[in-house]
Amino acid sequence: MKMKRLLGGFLALCMTLPLALTGCQKEADDLDSNTSIRRNVVLNMYILTDKETKPEQAEAVELALNEILLPDYRTVVKLNYITSDGADEALYWDTIDAVEEEAVAYIEKLEAEAEAKKQAEKEANKNKNSSENKKSDEEASQEDLKKIVESEYDRLVNMIYGKPDTDPDPDVDNSVTPGIVLEDPQLDIFVVNNPEKYRELIDAGRLAPLDMYFNTTAKVLKSYMHPAFLEAAKLGGNITYGIPTNKAIGQYEYIVFNKALLDKYGYSAENMTTLDDLRPYLATIKANEPGVVPLALSEGVGPQFFDYLGEDGNALGTYYDTNGHTVFLKSAYDPKVTVVKDHFNKVREYRLAGYIPATYTEGTPFAVDIRKGYAYSPAQWSEADGVEYDYSIYKMPIAENENTLDSVFVVSSASRNPDRAAEIITLFSTNPVLANMLQYGIEEVNYYEIDDNGEKKVKLPDSNAGAGYYMNNDYTGNHYIKMPLLGEDNHIDDYIKQNNDSVYSLAFAYQPTLWLRKEVLVAQANNISQQYYAGLSRGDYDVNSVFAQINAQLSQIQNVDEADILAWLEENPGRMSKYNAEIKAATLLKDEAKEAVETAKKALETVTANAENFNAAKKEADKKNREYTDAEAAVTKAKDAYNKADSGKEALKEAYNEAKAASTEAKKAAQAATKAYEDMITSTKRAVDDAKAAAKKAAENAETIVIYATDTLPAETEMYAVEAANLAAEVEQKATKVLGKDEEQASEETSVTPPVREDTTVAGNAFEEIVKYLDDDYYTNFFAAREATESYSAAVEYFDIRNKHIIEKNEVVDQNKMLVGDTENVTVDIPTVSIDGTIIS
Repeated sequence: MKMKRLLGGFLALCMTLPLALTGCQKEADDLDSNTSIRRNVVLNMYILTDKETKPEQAEAVELALNEILLPDYRTVVKLNYITSDGADEALYWDTIDAVEEEAVAYIEKLEAEAEAKKQAEKEANKNKNSSENKKSDEEASQEDLKKIVESEYDRLVNMIYGKPDTDPDPDVDNSVTPGIVLEDPQLDIFVVNNPEKYRELIDAGRLAPLDMYFNTTAKVLKSYMHPAFLEAAKLGGNITYGIPTNKAIGQYEYIVFNKALLDKYGYSAENMTTLDDLRPYLATIKANEPGVVPLALSEGVGPQFFDYLGEDGNALGTYYDTNGHTVFLKSAYDPKVTVVKDHFNKVREYRLAGYIPATYTEGTPFAVDIRKGYAYSPAQWSEADGVEYDYSIYKMPIAENENTLDSVFVVSSASRNPDRAAEIITLFSTNPVLANMLQYGIEEVNYYEIDDNGEKKVKLPDSNAGAGYYMNNDYTGNHYIKMPLLGEDNHIDDYIKQNNDSVYSLAFAYQPTLWLRKEVLVAQANNISQQYYAGLSRGDYDVNSVFAQINAQLSQIQNVDEADILAWLEENPGRMSKYNAEIKAATLLKDEAKEAVETAKKALETVTANAENFNAAKKEADKKNREYTDAEAAVTKAKDAYNKADSGKEALKEAYNEAKAASTEAKKAAQAATKAYEDMITSTKRAVDDAKAAAKKAAENAETIVIYATDTLPAETEMYAVEAANLAAEVEQKATKVLGKDEEQASEETSVTPPVREDTTVAGNAFEEIVKYLDDDYYTNFFAAREATESYSAAVEYFDIRNKHIIEKNEVVDQNKMLVGDTENVTVDIPTVSIDGTIIS
């Protein structure tokens, strides 16, 4: 990709420029090979805030951070704070896109200038001793290196601290106000706040790989972070493109018991870990404890062995067997997924038995509840409710992309200093001073450090000059190296236990590429499913009838059109860049299909021309070959006469030589005529192949393009595909006739049977299209690979290979593919489109 090419090219360029420049440095080693001088580097970093941070507060924190970074690490970071609160997220990504575009253009300019300089120097040094020049240049650079580096350092110091006024005139102020100023366009570090965007950036080649720094500047990270985060950052591959925020993974689901009632009736929490286990205890409570709710279900409850993809209650999820192993990914309402239906039937049974109230009023005494929380939550609930609770674990925390890749520091592939950028990210994840300053600001200005029973905590100002610095803890690095807020307990040990208890979801470290058309389709399915989830989770519905109703609605989902896409984008403005990228890709496919038509036209011209000259060429070749045969016969006769003659041999020899020369010329003529004839055959066959390949390409484009967000481009592409197919058929017919085949047979062999376009007239159960890409066997085999191999990376590799297969198989709506036979057969199955783009059945 262009971005990857630029990165490699610029790193090579940096090796040829002065070592002290802030824009360039060696990638692997930050020190010059002959000195101990570290280069000065300026980085440009973008970060998200929850609320609007006041510019003066942001600038003050930026300068305070750099007062540490410059002397200790020879690095200055320009911090750009952008607020993200829903609609403003689009502003963040638009800004990143624009800055990246400028940085790439600047790199291209530098590369061009460096190449021009190289060529000029090469020309100038043609007649000079290059080795002597090189030696003198090296000596000069070593002598001046320290001066250059220190001069650059002084310039950066002035940025941070300002420059004192040295002018003796009291009426003239020559002092410099502190402030980080970028001399050239650049993008180095930014935050990605959702796994889909992270995958999108990786696929586009916009992120720099970071693994090479885990043995150098980022080596310490591995001892600070739970391995799940670094594994998630690879997204099923072998390359790390970001450093996620280290924090608590997911939540437990607890079955919470009133301990006094357990003790009263002789039950044990550890013996009740499923809904089935609860039945006798709930019956006992209902019979003996009026005024006590047997099973509160204050938050509802989902199936114990089924996890939804994304939000609870979505249409798709992961089914676990009784040992907690994932076996397949399926619609929650698929008849084969009995665990989901059985669970809701159980909840319904308890509801009808009076164990579960229609609604639960907070504060009403209960015997059992099922709640989500962290490792410390049961103790917190006991304290808050004034009731001693016991508990068993209903579900372990589950590591998913949504809770491990919802905040990732990344390095742009346009960065000219990726190793220094990786070092800065590492510092914000491992250095408490820097992490706390980035999160809370400047002590005694933006926050106050309070000693709370021997533990340092943060008190934020109520309203004073320091207020106005607001950061999201997820976007400032490792949670566990920052001070807690006053009034909050420090739960680091609980979080570590929770992370160690977590299990990987089936889709962990994997993010499928769903184009917006299918993404919206899945969203429509989730909207249907969500309408019923809360009621199902409390036993409000007859399960059989509601499941039938849900499936009926799911089966009626129609593939989305542009209006659906645009409406969805209004609700999710951060995805507009993906929509634009899809349209760009679709346009390229349309243009390729158009080119395929031109290729087929040229092939038809070739075959047509060959058809007109074919018989003449064949006759000429036959004639020349006969003449050559006759000439060879004359040579034989002349030779025989020479051998038999006793006298006059010289005359006969001369006749023989003349015959031989005539034969040679005849042979050349015959070969030329034959070659012309054979070339015509070859070009005819090649034209057939070209036309068929062009038709195939256009058909594939027409098929693939339906995954994109716009309807106009697929229709245009299909028209080109139909034209290319018809041209291919005509080429085949004419070629078959030229090559001596029966015209009627050729017509049959080149027939075109266009089907109805599947994505606009959906037949049967449309919901099957939603889950088709999830392929049961694929996920079953993947989990089997995880269990069967000691090496998780080997399983991931298997996963990646299978994923490619599934994407190829299911990324587009299933329809008959174009089948290409030998040079005498072509069958093209593509839609028929009228001139105005209407699909014709």
